[in-house]
Amino acid sequence: MIRHFTQIPLEVRVERPDQVGIDRLLDVLAARSEVPRGEPAVVVDAGSAVTVNWMDAEGVFAGGAIFPGRRLMAEALHDYTATLPRADLEKHAPIVPAGNTQQALAAGIHWAVVGGIRSLVEQLQLVQPTDRPIRVFVTGGDAPQLIPDLRAADYDVRHRPWLTLEGIRMTAEHG
Repeated sequence: MIRHFTQIPLEVRVERPDQVGIDRLLDVLAARSEVPRGEPAVVVDAGSAVTVNWMDAEGVFAGGAIFPGRRLMAEALHDYTATLPRADLEKHAPIVPAGNTQQALAAGIHWAVVGGIRSLVEQLQLVQPTDRPIRVFVTGGDAPQLIPDLRAADYDVRHRPWLTLEGIRMTAEHG
């Protein structure tokens, strides 16, 4: 069982590496195997929370950002407002402009997550600019809903549903 970041064959260059989620590190480890040396990448895990993780050009985990995922946003809007219903994200497409409350919730949540990811990728690209489109690896339960709109941006978006498991395998083989 992987309990500590030092078990993962990945350099972690952040203030408190012991506080970084193991899943974030495993995702970056697995993505690193697909990135040529000298190129950075972004690794997104979209589930209950969305993590947008930076792998620098040296292949080092160098931090990132975390924000609420689709379902967490939907629950918060329902639980912390007086009259908003629980959003049915599977039933309603993110159509803009939305014609009813359910569509408005689905659209707002979807585009907030897509926009958050896009904005963070743009900010991270400023850290180590490259002349090639940056690779953005996307995993997690909400990846299939987000990828079409992430691909519309100028990134090399790659869906990797088993990224965390691949990181576990790589860690086990290492040691």
